[in-house]
Amino acid sequence: MNLKDYIRDVPDFPTPGILFRDITPLLKDTEAFKSTIEMFAERYT
Repeated sequence: MNLKDYIRDVPDFPTPGILFRDITPLLKDTEAFKSTIEMFAERYT
């Protein structure tokens, strides 16, 4: 699963020149969120 598919780029937010990364789509998708948690657990435990 490519988690980048679930992270939305929002250019110029909150000010011009800033690229905001919105993880809301990742949080809404239960399988993607579960996969994210599993990846973190593997890496940091």
